[in-house]
Amino acid sequence: MHYWLVFLSFFSFGFCEIQRAKISQTYAYEASAQDFSQQKQNDEIFIQILSTSLLEFMESNHPQAKIDTQSVRLNGTFTEFQTSNKNLRTYSNSSNNGYHFKFNFGDIVFELEKIDEKTYRLKHATELINTTQCKFILQKDLTSIVDGSKDFVINLDNQYYFSKVLATHRYIQCKK
Repeated sequence: MHYWLVFLSFFSFGFCEIQRAKISQTYAYEASAQDFSQQKQNDEIFIQILSTSLLEFMESNHPQAKIDTQSVRLNGTFTEFQTSNKNLRTYSNSSNNGYHFKFNFGDIVFELEKIDEKTYRLKHATELINTTQCKFILQKDLTSIVDGSKDFVINLDNQYYFSKVLATHRYIQCKK
């Protein structure tokens, strides 16, 4: 009896479609002028975090952080959900293996490199930026293994859906 269970386990494992899924979750923090300052040193631009709430957000500890965008890549497909005020704002789906690019020509985005707890360098920035309408973006990339022969549900409210955070990226996005 015990051998049959082992055999059935290997048999079912051999015929299921194990696939690697990648999910990206993006969080946004609408910043005010009191939340941060910027300075230029040796042709590099630095952001100094001034508010506790923005600092907690940048450290991924902000309790009010809501998922703004969630993207799922599975078996050559790309699906993206955008939410606003707990409602689904945008849904897009693509079934090609190419890259998915989005452009917003009214905004400028810089990736942030952490220097210390409150200081970040704007990568590839050479001049001070207009900081009147900025938001800070936190993007988490996660992966998991799923059984592709079964249906699975993506819970947009669940911030810890998949098992492993691969990378966390931080950006600042401001109006031009």
